[in-house]
Amino acid sequence: MNGTVSNNTAGNVTATCAIAPGDTRAGRIGQITACSLLMCIALVGNATIVLLVCKKKEMRRNVNIFIANMAVADSLVIISGLSVWLKDIIQGTREWLLTGILGDITCKIEVFLPNMAHLVSLLTLLLISIERYRVVTNPTGVVPMTKQVRCILLVAAWMVPCGLSAFYLVFPYTKVVNNQTICGIENFNPVVQRYALFIVVLSVALLITLLVVNLFILRRLRQARVASTLPATQRRNRERRVKNAVAMVLCSVLFYVLLWSPQRLVYMLIMGGYADVFEDPCMAKTIQPISFALNFFVYMNPACSPLIYFTFLKDFRNGLRLMCFPAVEGNVQIENTQEIEMDDRN
Repeated sequence: MNGTVSNNTAGNVTATCAIAPGDTRAGRIGQITACSLLMCIALVGNATIVLLVCKKKEMRRNVNIFIANMAVADSLVIISGLSVWLKDIIQGTREWLLTGILGDITCKIEVFLPNMAHLVSLLTLLLISIERYRVVTNPTGVVPMTKQVRCILLVAAWMVPCGLSAFYLVFPYTKVVNNQTICGIENFNPVVQRYALFIVVLSVALLITLLVVNLFILRRLRQARVASTLPATQRRNRERRVKNAVAMVLCSVLFYVLLWSPQRLVYMLIMGGYADVFEDPCMAKTIQPISFALNFFVYMNPACSPLIYFTFLKDFRNGLRLMCFPAVEGNVQIENTQEIEMDDRN
């Protein structure tokens, strides 16, 4: 950076390194501002989704309830992940503020929650896709999902990721590095490496499954158009709602791949034996802006999700309009046709 340098000592070797943008006052202020805005946008957006489903009885349909479940999971990612990262940026260090047993417990929870919550979102997207497939495979009407079944699916959408992520309640721990207590995990432990690979493979498998199921939905929708005996208006309403739900799922998958994959790839490189490159003091400063961008992209995903819902799902757009402008309630109504009652309500 124009010849400006800072000294970093690694062992007995003193390295002269360029100052990274995040090391300057302006750079840190920019990072803090960006993360704070992202946190506010994500929390407000996802809270709005949950509020709309809870407040409006007409919104309590299977797909909408599953979307509210994703909003809760995304909020958990922001609260447990982004808030800690923002704390590190403000402090200028990764120092863990708690020590001893309490420090270890909070460290494990902080690592567990965001990793578990992102699996909840993927599984919930799969539930939405299966529900839409169930609708299009019954062109003359579908048996409504009971509240009991829906509750079981929602519980499973959380319990299965909790079980898969229980690893994060065992291996993360606090340790003292350069007289500072930090929360970390041993990347070169063979068990840790195998588990990390398993989670990556599982995530890829879920994404591929989502893609395949939704492509089958679109194909089945064209076939059902010919076989359907429903009135034309009901058939068009059903097709539009299914297509919008499919578009929402596919867009969510695309955002997930684009925003999560770069960070996961770098993490796998570290696990694969390239940690010495990233831990070199000069290299760490050089790639600091890239590291910030990769983490920022990850947290953009839960922040962008509400925008995706409002873009593709008319229920949420109308619900938001009614919540913000109650006076227009007579002109804007949440859709409530007989066909929707059969497809989406209990």
